[in-house]
Amino acid sequence: MELSVKLNGKSEPVTVVCATEPDFGFIEQWKSVLGTNPHPHRRDSVDFAELTKYRFTAHSPKQPYAGSMDEFQEHITDNPHTEIACLVYLKCDWFPGCDTIGLSHFRRTWSNRIVLDYLCAHPFVTKPERNSTHEVKGVGGVLLYFVAQVAKKYKCDLIWGEATQNSCGFYQHVLKLDDVQDLIHVPQEKYLAYCDKMESAWADPQPSAVLEELYKAEQEHPPFVGSKTTVHSASHILVIHFLELPLNKKREVAVAVGYTPPNSLEISDAELFRQILQHAKENNKMVALWHEVELRHPMGASDSNPYTEK
Repeated sequence: MELSVKLNGKSEPVTVVCATEPDFGFIEQWKSVLGTNPHPHRRDSVDFAELTKYRFTAHSPKQPYAGSMDEFQEHITDNPHTEIACLVYLKCDWFPGCDTIGLSHFRRTWSNRIVLDYLCAHPFVTKPERNSTHEVKGVGGVLLYFVAQVAKKYKCDLIWGEATQNSCGFYQHVLKLDDVQDLIHVPQEKYLAYCDKMESAWADPQPSAVLEELYKAEQEHPPFVGSKTTVHSASHILVIHFLELPLNKKREVAVAVGYTPPNSLEISDAELFRQILQHAKENNKMVALWHEVELRHPMGASDSNPYTEK
């Protein structure tokens, strides 16, 4: 989807694209440019991007993810009660040092609602430096619009997510909600009104008061969505740590639990883990799988095993 944000007061194009598994290199770019900068909003940007990565890597072997909006539709056509997830990036070719300036992770549930799990922007989009050469406005509003468009297409009766202490004011203001604290609860009539308002503002050739209002709200209340205190289960930790290992270490794990991995290098990390996990479950090797993965991971806890032999 082609949309626009403001760069130094002028409209510039951006593209919302669905992510695929290897697309997380931009996080290191965000971390590198941020360095040791202590500003809490900028650090939140990186933290939420990393949490999104953990969510994606933990769930993609188990839950369908759409690599495009066509795939999103195909899953729902196949099973109207399926839960389908999607990770999207906001891309451009004009921001210095990185072409990804925002992201959102969301899910369509079996009951036809949209859960907005994570939303964040590049740290220096969230909070530009004084005298910045690239002051960008509207990233949060564009990502929210995209998610609302998905909800509109499937006639979802609700969008919900978890606000932070900083972002609750943004969602209350731009979606005209009565009250937002830790929970964002957006009924259909509210997100449809937001879509209509944004489309009218983008279509207006004159400077729009609606967009200026959104930019002001975004500047005062960075529109983060998500929780930093989500507790990851043992299975989540296991898949995250496995996927973060180098390929040779992944194959070492496979051999150590008695599984011979395919010779093909084309197999995805997620599919390799799924096959190893299935083998471990079928052969009572979960204790060994945990131990071998955690032994090789720099933050592993091989001496604290949550699994027991049957």
